[in-house]
Amino acid sequence: MAEYNDIWEEIKDKVTLVEEMERHGINLIPSGMKRLRCVCPFHADTTPSMIVNKGDVETFKCFGCQVSGSVIDFIQRIKGNISLFKVIQYFKSNYHLEFAQEYDLEKLIQKSTKRRTKNSIAGAMLAISNSVRPFLKNSPSFQEDLMKIKPYLRAIDEAAYVENMSFIQSNFIKLQKEIKKIKEIRKQIA
Repeated sequence: MAEYNDIWEEIKDKVTLVEEMERHGINLIPSGMKRLRCVCPFHADTTPSMIVNKGDVETFKCFGCQVSGSVIDFIQRIKGNISLFKVIQYFKSNYHLEFAQEYDLEKLIQKSTKRRTKNSIAGAMLAISNSVRPFLKNSPSFQEDLMKIKPYLRAIDEAAYVENMSFIQSNFIKLQKEIKKIKEIRKQIA
């Protein structure tokens, strides 16, 4: 079974970024041997702020809104941030692509989504750690404060284990409110 990257490489081999941009009505202006520029379709742009590199590795980058990527990223954005599965379907139907290998697209997309979820959870856990660590470090009553926020930390940990991002976020908000409440009580006492 092929990997997700294999699908992207096959698409990039058969479809050019320049072709897709022109297909979507974007006026590309030559700007050197292997470069083009255009008005960015992703934000209210009046002067060409997007550069398109053509050649072996075709990419785009807007210096206005900082959007960048390949033909795959372009289609995903221009079609309204559609799912990766829909991006693949778009290329299959518009270019009549037949992939060299058999792909279980559903499985590959689930795998990719799971990877993104794990990265999001790791980022959330880092943010939580960065907000809790200084609070506890500066706490005059460490044990007491830890006991007050421990239920929120435990709930966040359990949500991370089952990969429930919305539960992590809601408990992080509750944790932040509890920390704020503890700090306010401390100020009143001082």
